[in-house]
Amino acid sequence: MNIHQNARLTIARRLEMVQDVLQRRLTYAGAAAAHGVSVPTVRKWVGPGVYPASVPNDALFGSQWDLMAAPSEPGGINAPAAWDFTRGSPLIYIAVIDTGILPHPDLVGRYVGGYDFITSVISANDGDGRDSDPTDPGDWRDANECGAGSPAQSSSWHGTHVAGTIGAMSNNGTGIAGINWISKIVPLRVLGSCGGTFEPLRESRRLRCVSYAALGNSES
Repeated sequence: MNIHQNARLTIARRLEMVQDVLQRRLTYAGAAAAHGVSVPTVRKWVGPGVYPASVPNDALFGSQWDLMAAPSEPGGINAPAAWDFTRGSPLIYIAVIDTGILPHPDLVGRYVGGYDFITSVISANDGDGRDSDPTDPGDWRDANECGAGSPAQSSSWHGTHVAGTIGAMSNNGTGIAGINWISKIVPLRVLGSCGGTFEPLRESRRLRCVSYAALGNSES
């Protein structure tokens, strides 16, 4: 294969990549429009297959090193570059299997459904066992409560933290930027005081699959 054939093959492959990206955006735009969700505008090219990176205006975005790009931030996922291709989908529901959730200004409208799988009233820390309320009452514990020698511990609020990392409202001038700006979060509470057991974890995985099938496009 000579240099001209190589050049033609390279151009053909790049055109295929562009066509694939545009087709994906058209498919996504159609699904998003059907659900009343706006689609980020495709901006001008800065090179073959490259868009200028989106930078949200959230107040704490500059400190979110995990969303930045390597090599300046080793381990960063380079989210700004990805956000020009997609910022989530209204067709996707994300199960957060953790300590439950709390209301937060940066998560308004992002939760849908949810369940508390913890059967132990003591571990649940909310006065009852399993129910449809995934609210996190805190997983604090006193010294020796989780076994001889176990230390006292303040509440972690870990489920809300994870939900924010995944889906905090973004580009709203406050708080942090979530990785996914559109999709809904299904909070499944399986971890309470002293952690959790395998039983609720197994059941929450089953409900996660049911949630995707049963909730579908509904937010109720």
